[in-house]
Formats: sequence, C-alpha cells, structure tokens
Amino acid sequence: MEEMSLKMEAVVSASFELDMSCSENVARSDDLIHEHICKFERYLTVPEFPDGLEWMNTSRALSLREDLRGKITVLDFWTYCCINCMRTLPDLHELEKFNSIESGLVVIGIHSAKFDNEKDVENIRNAVIRYNIIHPVLNDRDMIVWNQLLVQAWPTLVVLGPENQALFILMGEGNKKKLFRYVKSALTYFKDEKRISHHSLPLRLLKDAVVESPLLFPGKVAVDRSSGVIAIADTGHNRVLVVNSSGEVVHCIGRGRRGLEDGSFEAALFHAPQGVCWLAEFLYVADTENHCIRKIDFQSRTVDTIADGDVDSRDRHVRPLKSPWDISATCSPGSSTEDVLLIAMAGAHQIWALFLRDAKWWRNSSYGEGSCVSIAGSGAEENRNNCYANRAAFAQPSGVCVDGGRHLAYVADSESSSVRCLALDGGAVTGVVGGAKDPCDLFAFDDIDAVGVNARLQHPLGVAFNHADNMVYVADSYNHKIKRVDPDTKRCSTLAGNGSRGRGGAGDMAEASFNEPGGVSVSPCGTHLYVADTNNNAIKVINLEEKSIKQLSITFPKAAVSDSHKSDVAVGSRPGHVPPGSRPGRVPPGSRPEHVLAWEPSRAYLARACLSFGGADSGCQAHRGA
Repeated sequence: MEEMSLKMEAVVSASFELDMSCSENVARSDDLIHEHICKFERYLTVPEFPDGLEWMNTSRALSLREDLRGKITVLDFWTYCCINCMRTLPDLHELEKFNSIESGLVVIGIHSAKFDNEKDVENIRNAVIRYNIIHPVLNDRDMIVWNQLLVQAWPTLVVLGPENQALFILMGEGNKKKLFRYVKSALTYFKDEKRISHHSLPLRLLKDAVVESPLLFPGKVAVDRSSGVIAIADTGHNRVLVVNSSGEVVHCIGRGRRGLEDGSFEAALFHAPQGVCWLAEFLYVADTENHCIRKIDFQSRTVDTIADGDVDSRDRHVRPLKSPWDISATCSPGSSTEDVLLIAMAGAHQIWALFLRDAKWWRNSSYGEGSCVSIAGSGAEENRNNCYANRAAFAQPSGVCVDGGRHLAYVADSESSSVRCLALDGGAVTGVVGGAKDPCDLFAFDDIDAVGVNARLQHPLGVAFNHADNMVYVADSYNHKIKRVDPDTKRCSTLAGNGSRGRGGAGDMAEASFNEPGGVSVSPCGTHLYVADTNNNAIKVINLEEKSIKQLSITFPKAAVSDSHKSDVAVGSRPGHVPPGSRPGRVPPGSRPEHVLAWEPSRAYLARACLSFGGADSGCQAHRGA
C-alpha cells in the first residue's frame, strides 16, 4: 500500500509538471503529453473496484480488469452537493458526446459522499437523474476507491490507460481543455498500438425509467405578495410555472428543454432554473445552469436575459455569473422601493447584487442600472464572518431572503451547513445558526436543535423570512426538515419533518416527511409556508396556525399547457410597455477561470494542509491562495 501511495503521488506531481510544461511550451505540448504517456503507461495499475458496491446506470457491476480493459477510462470523483462537481459535468457530457464507449472512452462516476445524506443510494439515483448523467456511477459510500487512489478533493479526474494504468490526474473544475487534450492523445497513442477495444458496456440508464409528473425536481418556490399566485422553478423540466392557490397552472413559461433563448413564453429556453422572485409586475429567475438572471414580463408575455456571463470588463468587481442559485429583492440604502436583486452566487461563493436602476451603495459607491457585482464574500469557500463584506467568506450560498424592516439578508450557506446574516446597511456578515467556529471547517453538520453555533443543519438550501412572526424558515435539505430560526435569540428548532426521507406529507407537521426540500416561501399574510419538496417532485403547504401540512396538487388545464390564454389572475401589468428584444440561439456562458479555487478539499486534506502550513486558519488560507 505504501508503494502504491508513493507511485500515486508521483503521478499527481508529474501531472502538475506536465500542465506547467504544456503552458510554457504550447508548440511542443503534443510531444510532451506523448512522452508523459510513454513514461507512465506501465508505471502504476490501479486496484480492481471492490465487490459489493452499488452501481447505477448499468445492469450489473463493472470490472476494471474485464469491462474496462482496452478503454481509456476517466474516473470522476464527485459528490452531488458540490457546485464544482456540478460545473464539471457539462465537460464530461461533451467529452462523451464526441467519444463513444465503442470508440474507446468510458467515463465512470465515483460518488464519494461528503454528507451523510449523500451516502444513500436512492439520493444518488435522484442526483444522477437530476443532472442527466448518462455514464456508469459507483457509490463509493465508505470512500474505499477514494482512499486507494489518494484522492484529496472534489472533483478529481483520474485518466486510466487500457490496462487500468494511471496516466493523468486533474483536480478541480475548469480543466476542460486539458482533459480533452489528454484523452485525445491517449486514444491516439493506444490506438496506434492496437490496444483499444471497441466493445460496448451493459448500460441501463436511470433517466429512461423516470415516470412523467407535473413537476420534476422543483428547486425553489415564491409567492407573490400582491396576488398570492405561486411561482415554481420546475427545475428538472427546465421551465417556470405560475399556479394559483388551488395548484392550477395559469402560466407555463419555457419550452421544457435545456437551452438559453429569450422571447415569448412558448419560445423561451431555460436550463435548470432555481431561484424565483416576484417584484412589481415581473418575475425574476436565477437560471442556474445558464449562469444568468432572466426577467419574465407578464404584460408582453416575454422572457429576457438581464444579466449573464457575457461580461468583458476590467473592473475587478465585474465578472461572469457562476451558478446563481437564489434571488431576493431589497432596497438600496436610502431608497423606499425595492430596486436591487440580491443573488446567492453558489459557484462564486459570494452574494451579488443586480441593480435595477441607478443607485447608491455602501461607502458612497454608485452603480448604474443593470450593474451586477459582488457585494459580499472574498470568493474563498469558507464560513468566515467579518464586519467587512469583502473579507467575509461563504461556502456555496444557495438561498437568500430579506428582512426589509431591519435591513438584513439571511443566507442559507449550504456547504458550511449554516444560516448567515448580511447587514444591508453596511455589509457586516455574522453567523446565525449552525456551522463551525473554525471558518475552514465545512464538516460541522448534523441534525441538532439548539442555539447559535451549537445548532446543527445539513446542507440547507432555502430560507424565507416571515414578517408576521419575524422568524426565518429554513429548508434543511439533507435532514429532510423545515426548521424555524429566531434571529434574535438564534434558537433553531424543527418545525416540520420527521428527519427521514419519504413521500408522506399530509396531516401532522411532526410526522410529515420530505425528500431534500430545496426552497421555502411565505404566504402574504404569513400563515402558510410553501415548500419545494425537490426529490418528491412536489410542493407542500404548511399551515402555521393549524400546524398541518398538505400537498398542493398541480393541474394543467389545456389552455395553460400551451399558455395561449390570458390568466384571470392579477399578476400585474404595465400599459404601454415595449417588449424587450429577443436574443435567440445564445450560447451559454463559458467555464470558470482556473486561478480561482475550483475544488472543495476533503476533511483529511484540510487536516494535512493545516499541519503543513501551521494552523487551521493560516494553513487553509495559504493553500487557497496557492
């Protein structure tokens, strides 16, 4: 085992050196990669997959020695909560599109869970369907394969040769060009030596067995304060629905397939939309996988992109959007109207602001209409509080809501398993509940009702502030619960959910079950909560006065399916409005810059880093800056 560890470390070091050499000698890069393959093609053969592990997207377990012999195999070590892993999947999809199994390439997902909830094979199956993964996936729940190959961070890609020899190792996202180049070179090299096999594999895709339902993995929900109609991010169907209080669909927005296209309700395309936010007569949408913010205009019945990743600016504050996960409206300092959208920018580990009109901001800064900038978070993936917004740090913020009366925003900081508070009158970031005292410790998760840092959540994705009782309601996603947080006392308590994954949801709140709820919204009068029960493909309604829960039945009248009629529900209008111009066929924004931290270190890696660099704080920070 010690010899294998030393050899694996040598492959890691050589992969880094190869990357640097190719960058410095672009003209010789193909020769350098060829020399690297020659050096390592017989250096280290990785162990066989352990017996007894659960496989997905195949009809049986696969063997490295038999099924993958003669293939260039890419092992993708991932965990489904990780935004960096999610942002690597499109690269793998494209790689598989251009290189079939029969041509010699196989991608294998090695799911090595961070959170306890992610070890459950049923939850992984849902993630495989939700992310449209079409390659075999292995549940490495006890991290056996992870430890055998000395993997240290999510995501990590290990490229194997036709005899299962370790050739290349890539850590983090943003490695698309390198991955494609290495795979192409390996296929060419081993085809020339006639060592590539063209056999197929026994695939059985989970997505082919999905039962049609009105909703598919709904991520977020928002209730309009003026009309009471409900917007649902029907994430898995790549569309947005607007329903009345009875669940009848009054608007179906989007064609229902992946893409980025503006225009009419019937023509528009989304890609895994998440956050939805009502403001005046408009509905704003965080179009997560398109890395942009969309505006839905019900008067003109059009969708327009108002902020995206197509940014070209020397302003260090202006950068492409990265996986916006939620949005909420607030007032700029001194304004009495909501003129700013706060964005939980999960992929950048920051809170951003989209200015809907010219406005003043903190410390007398000014932003013009349409500006979309980072306002809180350094970009490091940490649970770091600070009175200066740009020195604080978040860890994949996935939910945001606003207490307008006290000028506070609350953030569901999913990877630190905490709820944080951002002061909108100056930018101070403080902890509310959950998380660890060490800002670099992102493993302080559990299910404990308590006060402040003693409370424990598990990957919360949604928050909602209730002006009726001044409470913050939390979708504690991986605990399958809805929690109530008193921001004054910092007491966190379970409101609904028995803590077990399940479908039941009618009757008593304590006995109800959820399945990774991702969003929560409060009714205008504050008496009801609407919950996006994501993996149950449902919207649940909690009656706070009666302490009961029921499922909202979503129904599609024929007219609503084509959305060819005008709704009789007052969702707002603007007479004389000129429809925004259509921008069809736009290409989704590019990939994440590689100089930014683009991976999430494991607990063991952080421990080693802290020892190496002298302390938890300085060590992890030093590595992040490397």
